[in-house]
Amino acid sequence: KDANRPKRPRSAYIIWLLDFRAQVKSRFVGNKELLRAAGEEWRKMTSIDKLPYARLAEQEKQKYGEAMKGYNMVSQSNKSLCQPSNLPF
Repeated sequence: KDANRPKRPRSAYIIWLLDFRAQVKSRFVGNKELLRAAGEEWRKMTSIDKLPYARLAEQEKQKYGEAMKGYNMVSQSNKSLCQPSNLPF
């Protein structure tokens, strides 16, 4: 696994889940109960309620796309340098 590769963007649900977890963590003993409650709460939310999280997810997706373009350019140039025809000897 390449440590330089950009991390994948988070989904709207994951971004929301981090907020939800911070708000209600003390009410739940286990992670299983917390995730079950989070899933129920997410399903109850309207698309308007989810919109801020969807926008953040879209921003992360765009940043990831730009970062991957740069990453792919660097990795392609590194691969071409390692081709036998490009070696100095």
